[in-house]
Amino acid sequence: MTVHSSPIALGSFAQRLIAVALLVVAALTLWYLRSLVLLVFAAILFAIVLRSLADLMARPTGLGEGSSFVVATVAAMLTIVLFVAVLGTQLQAQLLELRDRLPELLAPVEDWLGSGDVGEWLVERAEAMVSEGAVMSRIAGLSGWAVTLLANVVLVAAAGLYIGFRPDLYRGGLLMLFPRRSRQGAAVTMDALGSALQRWLMGQLASMLAVGTLIFLGLWAIGIEAALALAFIAGILEFIPFFGPVLALAPAVALALAVDTTTAIWVLLLYLAVQQFEGNVLNPLIQQQAVSLPPAVTMFALLAFGVLFGPLGVLLATPLAVVCLVVVKQVWVGRVLGEPVSLPGKE
Repeated sequence: MTVHSSPIALGSFAQRLIAVALLVVAALTLWYLRSLVLLVFAAILFAIVLRSLADLMARPTGLGEGSSFVVATVAAMLTIVLFVAVLGTQLQAQLLELRDRLPELLAPVEDWLGSGDVGEWLVERAEAMVSEGAVMSRIAGLSGWAVTLLANVVLVAAAGLYIGFRPDLYRGGLLMLFPRRSRQGAAVTMDALGSALQRWLMGQLASMLAVGTLIFLGLWAIGIEAALALAFIAGILEFIPFFGPVLALAPAVALALAVDTTTAIWVLLLYLAVQQFEGNVLNPLIQQQAVSLPPAVTMFALLAFGVLFGPLGVLLATPLAVVCLVVVKQVWVGRVLGEPVSLPGKE
């Protein structure tokens, strides 16, 4: 007996096969363009920061969405210009001083290690770079890296301005990629993502500002000359959990060791006290209104995204982990398993 396949069944199978093939092609394309995807994500984070500032400004002033965004953006730019004008020269001088004093700062480390090879190794590597005749190529490579970095920063800033000014335009366009039956659920998930990232970013910026300020006041009280530069480094590196504070501690302790051991101990105690305050007092207060990530999840996110995407993945690991957490809660736990889920900041 001959079994004939229904044309409708064959057509449905062909449609599913094409859909799967398109998904595979899309996934491979996104992986090939993963650096660009991370830059887009960074632009979205920048847009969220500006949009948050605009919302804060719109509430007391009654300005519209577009007007408040323009005013908030101009205010943020003026704040940066004012910071550079007032403290930029001093900050630059202290950073250059840290760079020039690197051999001197390495001396206590060499004494502690019982070896004088650290400085000699650096000198030998510098001489080798010169003797190999690759100075111009290295400078060209460094210049190319700097140009690429600057271009990426400008791209992220420009894209963030466009996204922040008209977020509904890009949100609507992204929703059009989903089937009609899934758009409402996708919209809810996107709103939850926006809320979670906004809360996390505001909490992270508050933590960075608090840590930088406390470190500056402590180093100034101890009498460290480059207090502003070290505090700036500590505040910026606070964006990277676990590893950032350790990297910020290293130059501070090295600079203190160049003075004496007692000063180094005070600096170490200062950084430990600030981190304890940030972890046990500040973070719990911030996380009452922000999305909370378990420490183990954050650590493995740093490792995973660092392996997958390199340094940029490490920098954006925590907000990417926030995205993954919200998607799992909203899509898998909420819709597939049917369990009740709470929005970020309302746990």
